[in-house]
Amino acid sequence: MKRFVPITVSILLLLPFATRAQQADNNITCIITGGVGTTSLDTKGFDLWALGSGNSSIRYGLPVNFGLSAAVAGKFLVSLDVDGRKHNTLVDMGAMYRLWNTGRLNGYAGITLGVLGSKYKHLSFDGSNPYDDGYYLKNEFFTTGITFRNYLRTFSIGKSGDALQLGLLLSANMRVGGNRWKYGYNDPDYYDGQGTYTGEFHGHTVYGIPPVGRYFFNAGIVIGYSFSR
Repeated sequence: MKRFVPITVSILLLLPFATRAQQADNNITCIITGGVGTTSLDTKGFDLWALGSGNSSIRYGLPVNFGLSAAVAGKFLVSLDVDGRKHNTLVDMGAMYRLWNTGRLNGYAGITLGVLGSKYKHLSFDGSNPYDDGYYLKNEFFTTGITFRNYLRTFSIGKSGDALQLGLLLSANMRVGGNRWKYGYNDPDYYDGQGTYTGEFHGHTVYGIPPVGRYFFNAGIVIGYSFSR
C-alpha cells in the first residue's frame, strides 16, 4: 500500500501531459469497469481482538473493483462503485467534475458517499456459535470521501464511438458515525410470487470489539468498456 498509492498519484498527475488531441464532448458516455486495487483500511485492532479470543489469523485477499460511470454533458461524472475483498465491501456513489480533457484522457475529481460493510463467520468469542454457518458478526457504517480518477481511451471499437478504457482510481475516505458490531443470523430467503427477498436479520449488539480505522485510502487500476449515445 505504501508504494502503490504514490505510484498511482504520480500517474494521475502525469497522464494529462502524455496524451494529446481534443475531441468533441458527447452528451452521455457510460463506462463499465472492473479491476484490482489496494486499501489502507485499518483492521489491526479487530484482528488482534480476534486472535486474543482464540481465533486464527484473518486473511482478507486482494481487493477488486466493479463500477458503472456516466459522463454527462462532457463535464460531469456520476459513478457507482463496489470495492470488495474478503470480509469487507464498500459501495459508494460519486459526483465528479472534469478537470482536464486531452481527447484520449479525461480526469475527474469529486466527492463520494457510501456504505462499508464487514462480515465475519466462524469467529469464537463469548456468546458466539462458531460452528454454525448461519451465524456471523457484521458491521455497517456510512463513509464520505474525495475521489480522483483518470480514464484513458485506448482504442475505438467499430464506428459507433465505443472504446476500451484504462482507468486509474484513487480515493480518500472517512468513516461517519458510530461503529457497532452485531452478531446473529438471517431468516431463510423467501419468494413472495414477485421476487426473492433476503430473510430478516436477528441478532444483538456485541460490545468491546475495536472499530476499523476511521480514515482509509483506496487505489485501483481498472479496464472498462465505454459507449456514447
